[in-house]
Amino acid sequence: MNSNELLIYCKYYKGEQSNPFGGDEERTLLWECERYWAHAGEMNQVEVLKVYLQELMTAGMVILSIEDEVPITLKAVLYHNFCQRRGLLYAEGGEQFKAFYLSKYVSL
Repeated sequence: MNSNELLIYCKYYKGEQSNPFGGDEERTLLWECERYWAHAGEMNQVEVLKVYLQELMTAGMVILSIEDEVPITLKAVLYHNFCQRRGLLYAEGGEQFKAFYLSKYVSL
């Protein structure tokens, strides 16, 4: 799939060149994650996505909201950035991410 086809899975990134959320840190983070994910294939970042997916698996978050139709690789990017920005170890950030993901991302 190309980046335009992946936009249907994005809640914040709609193909814009610049961030439309200004000073809203949380929405900016989510927009940046979705933008990165949508363009990862074009930027030869497939191997990086595999690492992020492994981090998500290590934390036991692979089955997180299977029914929400959010691609697992997008969840992996969100998880990686969530842990990185909060200084959490990837193997231990699962429960905090789950609470964030369900309340701030899926609930939109």
